[in-house]
Amino acid sequence: MALRAGHTETGTFDDFFRREVKRLIWFAVRSGASRAEAEDAVQEAMKAVWERWEQIRYPQAYARRTILRFLEQMRRDDRRRDGAAAFVADRADDDCLFGEEARQVLAMLRTLPGSQRRVFALAMDGYSTAEIADITGQEPATVRSNLRHARQKLIALLGADRKART
Repeated sequence: MALRAGHTETGTFDDFFRREVKRLIWFAVRSGASRAEAEDAVQEAMKAVWERWEQIRYPQAYARRTILRFLEQMRRDDRRRDGAAAFVADRADDDCLFGEEARQVLAMLRTLPGSQRRVFALAMDGYSTAEIADITGQEPATVRSNLRHARQKLIALLGADRKART
């Protein structure tokens, strides 16, 4: 299965870094991280990509998989340390960084369960169901189900938002 362009289209690591760093930060934020957490996750992902640059065939997918793993580890560590039932990121810094529309989209995405949010964030980055399954380690049917449920919830939220405005 072809995930994304390999190194022939990716160029050097420096090219990859310059082209992907902002996209990866947005991916991490859409996946549920605060801006600070997203930057940490992207830093870890870029380090992992750099260390394995010659072995990685699909660096964009590898970086996203690494980000998802890093964020999941942060959630587990937070739960262990704080005994918290759910991962709650400090989002105060996000309010001054993002425009109103972006904040509304992120607020809607944050209402999704983590599994739906992650696959939806990958879909927003243009990955196919098969590619998302490969990145997340889920079955394609599970990815399709998560995407369907995420879309349904987001459509309902958009409808409720429109009603509230009228």
